[in-house]
Amino acid sequence: MSYHSDALARHGPAMPIPLQGGVDPYIARIYSNLLAALAIMALTGWITHHLAPPGWLRPLALADGFLWVACGWFGWRRPMGLVFPAFVLVTGALLGLLASEAPETFALASWLTLATFAGLTAFVWISRIDFSFLVGFLCVSFFLMLAGSFARFLIAAPWFHIGWTALGVLTFACWVLYDTGNIVRRADGAQDEQIAAFELFLDIVGFHRWLLEHLRLLDLFGWKWKFWERD
Repeated sequence: MSYHSDALARHGPAMPIPLQGGVDPYIARIYSNLLAALAIMALTGWITHHLAPPGWLRPLALADGFLWVACGWFGWRRPMGLVFPAFVLVTGALLGLLASEAPETFALASWLTLATFAGLTAFVWISRIDFSFLVGFLCVSFFLMLAGSFARFLIAAPWFHIGWTALGVLTFACWVLYDTGNIVRRADGAQDEQIAAFELFLDIVGFHRWLLEHLRLLDLFGWKWKFWERD
């Protein structure tokens, strides 16, 4: 996931990966790096969840925000040996503290994120659909989400906040489709496996973050019970 113009232009000539011949080593390295990053993030989160004081929340949130702006908006990717570990550790530490505030909601968001990512990934690999057409929506959604981040301080209506976070969830679901599609098609032959894994990691973390906020707002406004409870 990157809103950097070079990243959004990566939908050139497709080079489909053959279905036969076993697992492609390039693909195996991508998903091995991704799984390792998720495991380290989970371990870091467990440590901060049990050991870190609440006062760490604010500085971690600031560091996380800086990394999202640098990596998500401006496409900071080099050196990958620094960027990827820093993002994993800061994200894991922050999520560990966020899990303390609403454990049930956090757990629900985490399971839904894993299930959604697995489902979307399987869909892309099975269907082999070219999702480069999503690039326009991803560009537009960036500006809508950016505008919403300011408007939310002025608009108190629950429907606005629910809709804004729902847009964030949808956007990162589309990023999963787009980035996975690029991997399947080998749309960027120069992209190494660490960067490809990092793109998917950003997609997962972004989806989880927006889904967590969406579920939290549903609970706050009481909408959850209207949808889930029977009269």
